[in-house]
Amino acid sequence: VERSMVETIATVITCPLQLASDIPAFQAFLANKLVAMLRVASEDSYLYGTGTSPDILGITQFPNIQSGTQTENYNRIDTIRVALNALETSFYPWADNLIIHPNDAMKMELLKDLEGRYLWPIFGSWANGVNAQKSLFGVPVISTTAIDEGTFIAGNFAQGATLYQREAVSVRVSFEHLDYFQKN
Repeated sequence: VERSMVETIATVITCPLQLASDIPAFQAFLANKLVAMLRVASEDSYLYGTGTSPDILGITQFPNIQSGTQTENYNRIDTIRVALNALETSFYPWADNLIIHPNDAMKMELLKDLEGRYLWPIFGSWANGVNAQKSLFGVPVISTTAIDEGTFIAGNFAQGATLYQREAVSVRVSFEHLDYFQKN
């Protein structure tokens, strides 16, 4: 069992004094921009973190993570099904999520059969609305720019990974020089 130390995932942004003076606008700005930036930084750490403090150890850095490449015999959807099969025959026998770059998801959504019919709707549930959870072979798809384009991760994250959040998102405001603020 691999363990990673407790680390803080943080991001910083500067904003004009005029915005900070307008409390309702400032709160909306922080709630939208800063929290979204923190989500992206967190996703990147979850996937690719090196484990060197203050960085957590990301999923792709753990030993025994298997990888594969798309071959000429398989399209992108076929390649994912082969990976799902590899997972099904391993210690954690089913995937509970697929992590895919949005550009790769789009390329798969645009795949067609010989009669020009889209392939993904056969597998996905997005015909139920734009906000419906996409799935492929019954596995929910997480589309994020945090993962490198041309790659994907299929995993049983509920069984194979545990992430603890020690505290809620907190926001610190300073009127000091950025370097002084970041370096305490």
